[in-house]
This record gives sequence, structure tokens and C-alpha cells, in this order.
Amino acid sequence: MRDANRWAMCLLCLVALGCHAEAGGVDARTRLAAVLRDSLGAKHDPNVSFLVHGEHQESHLYLTFDTTLVPNVPDSLFGRRARDIAQFSMRHYEKASELDSITVAAREPMQPGAWRVVHSRAFSVASLRAPVTTTLPAASPGRSPAVAEACDAYSKIFSASATAAGISTGEVGSPRDTVLSFGDLQGERAEPACLVAWNDDSTRVAPLEDVFTRATAAGWTERDHLLSADVPDGSVLAFSRGDVACVIRGSWDGGDDSDSTYVPSPGFVISASCFANRPDRY
Repeated sequence: MRDANRWAMCLLCLVALGCHAEAGGVDARTRLAAVLRDSLGAKHDPNVSFLVHGEHQESHLYLTFDTTLVPNVPDSLFGRRARDIAQFSMRHYEKASELDSITVAAREPMQPGAWRVVHSRAFSVASLRAPVTTTLPAASPGRSPAVAEACDAYSKIFSASATAAGISTGEVGSPRDTVLSFGDLQGERAEPACLVAWNDDSTRVAPLEDVFTRATAAGWTERDHLLSADVPDGSVLAFSRGDVACVIRGSWDGGDDSDSTYVPSPGFVISASCFANRPDRY
């Protein structure tokens, strides 16, 4: 049944492409596809179309990519990557005000003109526009001392990176106990964790690579097979050391490749969320 639905989805996509007639919609689709190719890489072969629901021909945007964009990842990790792509696409699609949903899918070729959908995730536009809450849950008594020490370590890494880059406008907050799902992935249960964030509203270049380098020098091991994603508006990478796994995330204004006059807003947020590193789960 799942495969049948996936094939049906591909068929609907082709029908939408064949029946769509308004030049404005085609132009907007073409320009978004160009932005995705420039931002994510042409080798991933992004395709932009619509899923048709009754009379609503342009309300459900359908984005497909070659599986090389998300190779060999679990569905929960694909969900996080798909959400980032959907949000990026919504910001760059000229007719976003006419959308009610966006689906992101990874496909692999089966034969000329036919593809198999390997992963697919649909999002309502309302959920993509919903602001991310900055209110953290109350302190969790289940968080281990090793997790707290990890957040302290990343707080020092952030401060050292700020000093090395000559950034004095931002602030590295104090580590806080919280309850989070690992990597903010759908389907992952919430668990005791800690969070520390470096916020800056003036600097135009986020020194995220320097943070990664300093983490590696401090004995943290990259775990890109676990969590790794890059989009123009940010990047995320998982690390582990000893009994702790941490997700390092950076976000900023990635600009607009379709508008040469657009000036990205300054500022960034780099955060570390740390969890107990249980091999059976991570």
C-alpha cells in the first residue's frame, strides 16, 4: 500500500505539471527550482511542481530531489532535513501566499520517466510559519552530570571562537537544563538535556566552522551519519565524546539568490544541545 501511494504521488505530480496553464505559476516554479539548484547543488536535481487537489491547482507545492541529497538516512532525520528545505523554499517562492502545504520528497530513478519515492514528508504552511518558542521547560532532574559538563565545554568553545573572531557584540548564554528530542527530529522522544546558545545580532558571518574545528580539537568526534544538514540559512552537525552526544546548530539569514539586490540581515544563533550518548539509540 505504501509503494502504491508513492507511485500515485509521482503520477499526481506529473498530472499537475501537464495540466498547469498559468504562466505566472510556471515562472515562479522555474525560479524556485533555480534557487534550489544554486543553493543545494544541481547534482541533486531539484524539481518543483504541484499536487492537484480538486480545484486547488497551485496550493500544494511538491519538491523532489535525487536521493543523493539525503543518502541512507532514517525517516526521522529526513523529516528534519525536509522541514528546513520546505521553510527555505517558502521564503523564496514568489507565490508563497497562495500555498497551504509543501511536500518534500527524495526519489531514485527506476527506469526512464519513472521514479520511486524513498522518503516523503508533507508540511502545512501554517506549521512552517509557526515561530519557534524560546521558552524552555523547567530544569530536569534526570540530566546527567556529564551532559551538564558538555554544555559547559561548548560554552567555553563559543567564547573562545568569539574572541578569536573579534566578535564582541553577541552573548553566550548560561547553559540551561531542559527536555528536548535529539536533533529536534520528529518521532524522537523528549529526554533530559542541556542547552547553551550564542546569540549575535550584528555580525554578518557566523564562525560555525571555527566552532566545529575547536570541538574536534577538544576531543569531540563528528557523527555526520547521525545528524548532518546544510542549507543556505544554517547548518547542523552532531558530535560525541565519552558518554555524551551533542547537536551543534547554526542559523542565520542565508540571503536570496533570486534577488541580486537583497542584503542579508546580520546576526546568527549557534547552539549546542547535549544528551546522554546511549549507543543503542544514537
